[in-house]
Amino acid sequence: MRRLSSWRIPVYWAALIAVAIQPRSSRADANGARKSEFLAKYRPFQERLEKFYGTLQIEATARQEDFPSAVDATHKLVFRATDGRFRVDRVTDRDGHSDQLVRVATPARSFGLHSTSRQGAYAVEWISAKSSEAIENMRLTNPLISAPYGIFEVTIAQFLEMPDLTITSIDDDSASGELLTTVSYERHSTDDKRMQQYGWLTFYPNRCWAFHKYSIGAKDPTGTRLRAVVDYNGERDGIPLLSKAQYWYESGAERKRSLVQTFDVSRIAPGAVDESEFTLSAFNLPEVGRQKSYFGWYVVIVIAIGIVLVLVSSLLKRRNQLQ
Repeated sequence: MRRLSSWRIPVYWAALIAVAIQPRSSRADANGARKSEFLAKYRPFQERLEKFYGTLQIEATARQEDFPSAVDATHKLVFRATDGRFRVDRVTDRDGHSDQLVRVATPARSFGLHSTSRQGAYAVEWISAKSSEAIENMRLTNPLISAPYGIFEVTIAQFLEMPDLTITSIDDDSASGELLTTVSYERHSTDDKRMQQYGWLTFYPNRCWAFHKYSIGAKDPTGTRLRAVVDYNGERDGIPLLSKAQYWYESGAERKRSLVQTFDVSRIAPGAVDESEFTLSAFNLPEVGRQKSYFGWYVVIVIAIGIVLVLVSSLLKRRNQLQ
């Protein structure tokens, strides 16, 4: 793969000034043009991926390595990302005991449920009128939600559009037998000059530009980086079907891996998802919203009774004063 050569320091001060000032603008223009050209080509395919994967159900087995309490778990993801509805069912089995956690977020509310049996009744852990934090947490802990076109909660296009990101090269490689395109980049924080990030993103251009793998982190070869590899098996309507995703950190000169998390997809069902999937009724629990509608009437009745009692009390006082 081609690499950009580093800038050589000129011998004479005049040459140093000429190279240090003028090329900075030209490099910025070149980066802007490179970004615009790539995103113009990539964005329509990302929109197709977002639409296809925006409403579906996924079932996968998650395996963890080097986690403090590593345990395999079955994940069921149900979401309509197009209108902000997400649901994650997580089931773990350990020592003959089953533990189920459910997290649901919609534009109106979010809630969490818990059960200690696969067939047992669910108990409500919490209900909140806020959903943005719950959705962000689900995206961070379940990267399958946007694996073909995003990095956790950020889409690839949003990531590359960051103003402090510079695309250093775009390279094609078909050594594996299939065409791959890798976008290499650098980020230099405008707030802290010491903050630098280096990485690359690899795509399948012949598979609707689906994301394949990335490396994000310190520019130092021994620094810590976040890595990911996403694989597909088959396709539908020209869209590759997600089959496996693996995420891990690597660090040190030996690039030791840690906190490895692997998702093996066993079922993927794109298409319409009924709104009832995101309600308490789906888990045989009463809807809190219906209960709250009566609460308003209770408040009105209590206030009305209070007003009547105050009026009666004042009338009785006047009557006693007149006697």
